Amino acid sequence: MHPVLKWGMGMQVENAEVLLGFSQAILVANHNSHIDTMGLMTLLDDRWLENLRPVAARDYFAQNRFRKWVYESLFNLLLVSRRKEDRLPGENPIDNMVEALDKKQSLLIYPEGTRGRPNKMEAFKIGVAKVIQARPEVPVIPVYIENSGMVLPGGSSIPLPFRFQIRFGSPRFLSKGTVKELTDELFEAVQHLQPDPLTWENPFQKNPENSWI
Repeated sequence: MHPVLKWGMGMQVENAEVLLGFSQAILVANHNSHIDTMGLMTLLDDRWLENLRPVAARDYFAQNRFRKWVYESLFNLLLVSRRKEDRLPGENPIDNMVEALDKKQSLLIYPEGTRGRPNKMEAFKIGVAKVIQARPEVPVIPVYIENSGMVLPGGSSIPLPFRFQIRFGSPRFLSKGTVKELTDELFEAVQHLQPDPLTWENPFQKNPENSWI
């Protein structure tokens, strides 16, 4: 799949060597397309692939048993319910992610909560900050994915031949600050990887309940 993405669609990668120094991390990325996870996974060696858990929406990827089985088998998804009313009995998304980290697994988290518009970052939800607060010893690696929403837009199943790029930032350990401060810091770390950073207004400043957890 990597050759197809690299040569057929022009996937480019920057600074992926930062992964070599770690066996576990929390990858925090923007999200514009279902090809994001596939593109990232093609860059990983077997050691990383065995332990990576992309965090994904249960309401989308587990609409029926067959769909759930396919996506969990192919991508080793960690399914969470985005809305409180949809949670399974006893389900707590934060606890589930922390439990995965305690098993020495890595997480791929898209804090925007859903696919956004191509090349425009949306406000981050606060769940990822709570996970980091719970396990500050796990390194965080920001990732910016550019143009994937042009390659495979929402609602499309046929990739288009646009160039897209995956850019890794420097690993960091985050422990100090409030949930809001950590959320802002994570957003800025990913935003900093954009070729032309965009300004944003965090709705969490106006509504602390604006969260998927």
